[in-house]
Amino acid sequence: MDRFAWVVVGLSIVLIAGAIGLEITERAVFPVWEPNYFDSYPARTGPYDFSEKRITIDEKISGENYGYTAFIPKEVNKPLPLFIWIMGSNVRNYYQQSLHETLSSWGYLVIVPETPPFSFTDPDYHRVILEIASRAAEEVCRGRLGGEIDENRIAAGGYSVGASLAAFLAVKRPEIDALVYWAPSIAPYWLGVEGRKLYSRVNIPALYVVGELDDAAPLRGGYTKEMQEMMPDSPSETIEIKGGNHLYFQQPTGADKFAAGTDITRFEQQRIAINSTRKWLNDIFKES
Repeated sequence: MDRFAWVVVGLSIVLIAGAIGLEITERAVFPVWEPNYFDSYPARTGPYDFSEKRITIDEKISGENYGYTAFIPKEVNKPLPLFIWIMGSNVRNYYQQSLHETLSSWGYLVIVPETPPFSFTDPDYHRVILEIASRAAEEVCRGRLGGEIDENRIAAGGYSVGASLAAFLAVKRPEIDALVYWAPSIAPYWLGVEGRKLYSRVNIPALYVVGELDDAAPLRGGYTKEMQEMMPDSPSETIEIKGGNHLYFQQPTGADKFAAGTDITRFEQQRIAINSTRKWLNDIFKES
């Protein structure tokens, strides 16, 4: 769906919302689901224990206090690789909790910037998300969490709309060396962000992880191909998960009733996605 079509959809929703309440409509379109974790890790974990903490960014952004969740490996006696995971519209850091914890167990410092509540009437929504992510990355690279960051091993990534936001973050933060996109899909009119202009400036390696049955982010004829065409200077690799669908990239939620029927389990899809992500990062960063 192109920008004009999204604008039409947005205006239609706003008009409908005038009758039933804008906030109720927004929560129905972009609901927030409660944490619902796996009982065990789907992917292979590493040798490090880690802690999880929420950090508040030192300075306000658009007059509000925002923060990020950090997954910090313990007793790693060398500079840490940094992985920044960008969430999409109105989603929470725990939607890919297994990814964050697994990478941290392998020695990655993982940060997940907060996302504000979504609003169709907020003209700066995605710009604010990018600013939160950029400030969080800057703080961590300056040593806010203690320890030293390996400046040659900094990656960003995201799921669905968050995948595109990760690409935009790489333009704002040129210290980012690699990008990971899980099931990338277009956002509703990129509120406050000139997406196409930013895409053309991305020139670092990228991994696309997509599901074979993902109608929201199909590999063939979908947004994955469009992103690749808009970033011709970004060398990329694509992994297609056989039987994978869009919702199985995240925790179990009430949205699962809309998931495409498949023989693969969510546990297996995330095992493939997380292990593939870590292997690719290892190859990019020359890790064993």
